[in-house]
Amino acid sequence: MNAALYLRRPLLVTDLPEGKSSLAYAVTRELSLNLVLRWPINSRSTLRSGLYKYEAVIRV
Repeated sequence: MNAALYLRRPLLVTDLPEGKSSLAYAVTRELSLNLVLRWPINSRSTLRSGLYKYEAVIRV
């Protein structure tokens, strides 16, 4: 986590389906950020669709 923050690079967290969301919210709270972006992933998810959706959110 510290390396990702220092390098200002994304961090992919993988594990069993418990605890990752809690980690994201804890980091958001500690850094006094306003928003956690959620992107539900399934077998049909594509990078293009994710980038398109979140770019629209950033522009707003």
